[in-house]
Amino acid sequence: MISRKTYFFTDLHADKKAFLKSLDFCNDKDALYLIGGDCLDKGPSNLELLTEIKNLSASVEVKLLAGNHDIRMLMVLLNWERQDNPKLKKIFTPARLEKRINPFLTECGGIEKAKKMFLSPEGEFSWFFDSLDILHRDHEFLFVHAGVSDAFVSEIKMRGENSINRRFKFIFKKQTGLHDFYYGPCGAAFRTKYRKEKDFTFTKMGAENLKDCGIKYIVHGHSNQISGHQVKSHQNIMHIMCDCSINVGTRQKIGLDDKSGYAVAIFDNKTDVVVCHSSEGDLEVVI
Repeated sequence: MISRKTYFFTDLHADKKAFLKSLDFCNDKDALYLIGGDCLDKGPSNLELLTEIKNLSASVEVKLLAGNHDIRMLMVLLNWERQDNPKLKKIFTPARLEKRINPFLTECGGIEKAKKMFLSPEGEFSWFFDSLDILHRDHEFLFVHAGVSDAFVSEIKMRGENSINRRFKFIFKKQTGLHDFYYGPCGAAFRTKYRKEKDFTFTKMGAENLKDCGIKYIVHGHSNQISGHQVKSHQNIMHIMCDCSINVGTRQKIGLDDKSGYAVAIFDNKTDVVVCHSSEGDLEVVI
């Protein structure tokens, strides 16, 4: 059982309305409000969503995990003058420039203003990247953006889960090595979809190592669901899938509707049932 009541949101993708709708199901100011990554990209306004998150943090405890879209945008800001570097081609693809990067920079008022907003200590949103963690652990539950790999689990087993968070903080502060971290084994936490051809493997050995660490459940986003929260087993480890496609752009694209959705998974330390609310229906998961 989880030690503290936790509200889990993920893949908000710059949609303030989706976040506010999701908060309608949250009424405990002593709970942890855990956002599982991908605050940036796709939605109507990155800055409006981040402002709402910052406002919320004035009255409750908010914790942020890193998503692949968040880390990619951080790499854009850190490497804007190095776009011709062959190593960075995957970050600055023409499609991403057109659909993701340029709209974000336009919203910020250009690259220089964006860097000042997010990277300068005095910037309005300097808190955002600085506050990101890779994972959050609470007893049997491991919260990440996407999933796990054998190598990722091995590091947790050998060094403890906080070592990965510390390493990410160090890389961010040093502003070098982020690309290798993103595409390396630890990047599975915000990139994997358990694809055999593309992702670092998660095998029975990794599952056994998770169990040895006392972790029985992976809670994540990253994998668009169109029917609300879902539960799936990978190597007999239960995964609670919480990316419910709530931002308005995604919903329009995949044919759900033309309005912002909502989704929150509620982990209560007084019950063994996880209650999930979403635009497409509710789900109760017995732990």
